[in-house]
Amino acid sequence: MSESNSRQSTFKDRLIADIKTVVTDAEGLLHATADQAGEKVAGLRARLRENLKTVQGQLAAAEATFADNTAEAFREALQQISDSASEAAEATWEAAQESIQKAAAATKEAANKALDAIDEIAKKARDTIDK
Repeated sequence: MSESNSRQSTFKDRLIADIKTVVTDAEGLLHATADQAGEKVAGLRARLRENLKTVQGQLAAAEATFADNTAEAFREALQQISDSASEAAEATWEAAQESIQKAAAATKEAANKALDAIDEIAKKARDTIDK
């Protein structure tokens, strides 16, 4: 993961943790003011309860999106690794084939030189016998 992605991830993690803390504190406030009377307090509590539900839904959606994005980034990284490994294997195979061809050509050349040397020795042996 790049440094920028790491910083974004850390920021998102902190933001999610902070929002969860605010939600927990707001829920605590709702419970603490449950025995408070008054139309104004009741209205505030109702709005707070609605806003908490909204924020909790949005937070769950954000976490799901973050998890999906992380999973997708992981899949892409694995695909890049797989592609790179395939390219390396192909390059290795091509290099091995080239080496085999060069070795075969060198072996053929050495064998031909050996045959030429044997022919020369045989010729000299016949010349010596014929004399």
